[in-house]
Amino acid sequence: METPGDAYFVIANYVFDVDFRVLRDSLRRAGGRVFLSGPDSHLVVAAVRFSPADGVAPESPQYSANRVRSHNIRRAFRERLVREGPQKFFQFKRRFEERRPVLDARGLHEWLRAACGDPVALNLAYSDALLEDLTRLTAQSSSNAGANELRMALYETLLSVEALFYPLGGAGEEDTFFYLGNLFGALGYYADALRCFTASAATYGADTHTSANLELCRSRLL
Repeated sequence: METPGDAYFVIANYVFDVDFRVLRDSLRRAGGRVFLSGPDSHLVVAAVRFSPADGVAPESPQYSANRVRSHNIRRAFRERLVREGPQKFFQFKRRFEERRPVLDARGLHEWLRAACGDPVALNLAYSDALLEDLTRLTAQSSSNAGANELRMALYETLLSVEALFYPLGGAGEEDTFFYLGNLFGALGYYADALRCFTASAATYGADTHTSANLELCRSRLL
C-alpha cells in the first residue's frame, strides 16, 4: 500500500537525447528516488518517485517499511519496465523489420496489440496481401461468429492506432491515414475509412487513389 501523496513518473528517450545523469541528480536533489535502466540497456528508461514518507528519520518505525517499499518498487521497475518494457518491444520490432513478414488479419491484431497501437508498427505491417485477407474476413463475418469477433477487435485496435497518429506532414512521411482508410474499408467500416481518407487528403494532398477511395466510401454510405 502506497503512502497518500506518492507521485510517479516514467521517462524514456524516444524522441530526443537526454542526459539522464544530470536529470537523475536534479531529481534526487528535489527529493525524488530515481530508478534507471542499466548501462547495457538499448533504450534508456527512467522512473522517479516522490513521496512525503521518504523524509522520515531512520529511528522512525516507518523507516523500515519505506526501505521495503523502495526495494519492491525497484524490483517492479526492473522486471516490468526494463526486462519486459519498451526495450524488449524495440528488439522485437527490429527483428520484424529485418524479416518483414506478410501478416494476415489475426497476425495484424496481435502485432498491433504488442506494439500498443503504434502507428509505425501499422506502417511496417501494411501490405496488399493483408488488405485481401481483411476483405475475406469481412465476407466471412456475416456467417462466422469467430470471424466477426476478430473483425470487431481489429476495428477497435485500428481506432487506437488512429488516435495515436500525429502527422507532421514532412517529406517522406508515410501516409498512415491512407493505410488506415484502406484497412477500415476492407473491414466494411466505410464512415471510418471516409474520415481517414479525408484526413489523408488534408494532410498530404489528394491524389487519384485517395480521391477514388473517397468517392467509393461516399457511395457505400448512401
